[in-house]
Amino acid sequence: MTFRLLHAPRLSAFKAIMAALLLCCSVPLFAQTKPKTNVPTEEKADAKSLVQTLLKEGKIIRSSEIKRGMKGIARSVFQGTTIEEFQVEALGRLERVNGGGDIVLIRVLDGPVVKRQSGIIAGMSGSPVYFNGKMLGAIA
Repeated sequence: MTFRLLHAPRLSAFKAIMAALLLCCSVPLFAQTKPKTNVPTEEKADAKSLVQTLLKEGKIIRSSEIKRGMKGIARSVFQGTTIEEFQVEALGRLERVNGGGDIVLIRVLDGPVVKRQSGIIAGMSGSPVYFNGKMLGAIA
């Protein structure tokens, strides 16, 4: 790794070298290299099998089936324990974000967050989103 100082007339060569060493040596000292606890995960085959079963039963919808302008619903609790339903619209889909899954962008069309003009608020994460009566995912 090479560091070059573009413009530092008041720094001595020694200070520049020390700053570069501090930068490149301090990061690995504080970085966590492995998790403190191992969380067991389902086998990939089991997960794929579950997804296929849910697709066949019509309980979930693939993100690739969502098109711009499609209307759907989402459900969340805003006060107490009452589940409220509100309308959403698909704005688009981002494929394989950061090497992972797809992200569907939605706009909330009505409900408490539109009345308050607040948009998605804290506590709505995990609220399910449905298109054509099938679960797509959750608000994140």
